[in-house]
Amino acid sequence: LVEATSESGSSPQNIDVTGTEPLLKATDSFNAQIFCLDPSTFLLVPENRTIPGAIHLMGRVMNVLEALRATPSSPSLQPAVPPEIQFRTAFFDRDNRTIYIDLVNVPESWQSADPLQVGACLYAIVHTLSSLGSEFQFTRFLIDGREPGISPGGFLLSEVFSPSEDWIGGQAKPSGW
Repeated sequence: LVEATSESGSSPQNIDVTGTEPLLKATDSFNAQIFCLDPSTFLLVPENRTIPGAIHLMGRVMNVLEALRATPSSPSLQPAVPPEIQFRTAFFDRDNRTIYIDLVNVPESWQSADPLQVGACLYAIVHTLSSLGSEFQFTRFLIDGREPGISPGGFLLSEVFSPSEDWIGGQAKPSGW
């Protein structure tokens, strides 16, 4: 689906490839819940942060994804997404309420990673995105624009991910845009 988009130059009707809708004020920052890692439990804890605005919705999503790698304000927490995870772009399928996160590659550290490390990273992304609004209920991961056929830490990246309370250690409350 995404591969065909990049080769043909036209986008399928239900995927927001360009991020052109809705048009927003670039200067408007917004609050978002960023899920961080509690290293003592390996569970995710939400932290409210102010995120820089962007003109397009997918620009805001990319800003939120970048915030996942930033140091949390609480000294007892760690970023759940390591710096070697590079976000290439994001696409949104409105009909299926699915956001596609395109990663540049799979980190080498994931080749022999503990399933808790990989799961915490993936579910931090999923929970952070789903906390942005009801339209972001499902997440799919791509690697360089293609569906990956790998399963680091036992997580098949080509599967659809949705929030799972099994990964949450703190009280999560929707923050809204």
